[in-house]
Amino acid sequence: MFATLIFVLLLFVPQSIIGEPTFETIPLRFDAIIQRLRGFYQHYPDIVNDLVNTPIATIRSELLLANISFSNNQSTACERDLEILITAAVQRQLWAMKVFDAWGKPLPSGLLKGNMFWIGNYDECINPLYQINNKSFVRQPIDTQYCALQSSPINEQLVPSFGLVLGLCLPASCNRQSIVTLIQEIFKVHNLTKDYLQCSNDRSNEQNGLSSGTIAFSIVLSLLALLVLIGTIIDLVVHIIYLTPYFGHGPLYPVQQGFESTGCRNGHWWTSFLYIGNFFKSDNMCLSVTWYLFNDMQFHWIAPLALIPFVMRHKAIKAIGYIMTILFVLVSIGSILGLLLYYPSMVTHALDISSNATGPNFFDKIYMTPWCRISPYAIGLFTGFLVINMGRTYHLNSFVRLIGNLLATALALACIFSIYGDYVLVPGLSRATLITYQTLSRPAWSISIAWLIFLCSINQGGIVNRILSFSIWTPLARLNYAAYLIHSTVIFVTLFNQSNPMYYQPMTLVNSYVSTLFFSYLAAIAVVIFFETPFFVLEKKIFKR
Repeated sequence: MFATLIFVLLLFVPQSIIGEPTFETIPLRFDAIIQRLRGFYQHYPDIVNDLVNTPIATIRSELLLANISFSNNQSTACERDLEILITAAVQRQLWAMKVFDAWGKPLPSGLLKGNMFWIGNYDECINPLYQINNKSFVRQPIDTQYCALQSSPINEQLVPSFGLVLGLCLPASCNRQSIVTLIQEIFKVHNLTKDYLQCSNDRSNEQNGLSSGTIAFSIVLSLLALLVLIGTIIDLVVHIIYLTPYFGHGPLYPVQQGFESTGCRNGHWWTSFLYIGNFFKSDNMCLSVTWYLFNDMQFHWIAPLALIPFVMRHKAIKAIGYIMTILFVLVSIGSILGLLLYYPSMVTHALDISSNATGPNFFDKIYMTPWCRISPYAIGLFTGFLVINMGRTYHLNSFVRLIGNLLATALALACIFSIYGDYVLVPGLSRATLITYQTLSRPAWSISIAWLIFLCSINQGGIVNRILSFSIWTPLARLNYAAYLIHSTVIFVTLFNQSNPMYYQPMTLVNSYVSTLFFSYLAAIAVVIFFETPFFVLEKKIFKR
């Protein structure tokens, strides 16, 4: 059984793990796979015949381990447990069959649809097998751990590599180095390191007891429960640094560094306090969703360039306020267009932006920079100026409202659906089309929303104004900011605790969206009560508002 498994893995493990192969990579066509198997038989007929003609009952576990050794003197606990496991598997003991059944299997269903996550069954590996008939667990003489072997080194920044992931179920006594040595001995690979491997026991193997940071945060968290009773709070950043590595477990869960914490640990937290995190170390940000808070604060810093002239009484000076908002929009459009033309290799396809590992990064150069994001803010300022100047009683005739509504609807629909072809067509939309979309979509969307706000402000918004005036939106609006800050944590906890990849289909995504929205606002209630409200009340007391 074990030899057959090795034979199959030798055929299908990616080149980056097993070294240089003697023939090309398998294409995703079954006729080519059959030819590949025939070619393997022609190259190695003796191996195939031995595998076919050797009865399972005659395989001895010591023969399988004859050339595998982790130490130069005596057997280690890992070696002994491996021998127990293989011996039990050869004897077809149920607990050992369960262990090997938990392994990821080559050629899983969905391979032709791009399924490269051969992760096996995490829970089956970790937990003992339960027998329904006699309502008892199968006795397992050794503990096991789940390991994920990747075709490229594990990225601490959690940028997906979209490579093959193979699930392994091995004795818990084996550390990562022992497992790497085992794989090197089996496949005769020398370029494999433990950075390619992530195991469920990493935390317990590499960390004896609780770390000083964990103990410190536990103390702080205990104090927080007491301080809330007297109206005090603790900083959210400390919560993110120490708690996220212990929010869950699973085959893809980053048990060593957690999520949203590397940037905080590496000393980049100060960029968040100064609101400059999108300028310095933006690829390793402390709490990544705060990138927009940096933009928002930076917009407030330069807003007086338009606000001060607008409040002046002289009409010529007041006009400078309008001109400045228009200038902000033009700077944003020009910056995006100029950067996309200057960097012809910058990825603009919607599905590839987040995975662009080489070349200029779209997020760093365009998505998070204030000079590229200011157009919606400037259009909002311009709309506010119009409402103040025209007053709440300004009246638009029906024809103007109709034309405005049609144009605003057309702009909004174009922003949502115009790049749908980039998702479904091969090779996608042209670069010129995508550049046009990236340059104009945000101003167009902002103009559509601004028109709606303007109509509601002058009491001509109709049914939209009545819907937006419902009192039910008031408490939800107070939770919006906290929900924005916490929603990424909810998403990460949900994704990283999954034992199997989520199948990408509409109903699954709708269910995921609704549940994520619900739990984000539920968590936002706690954030508002524990963090935002005490500061708000304290600010009112200090400044006597």
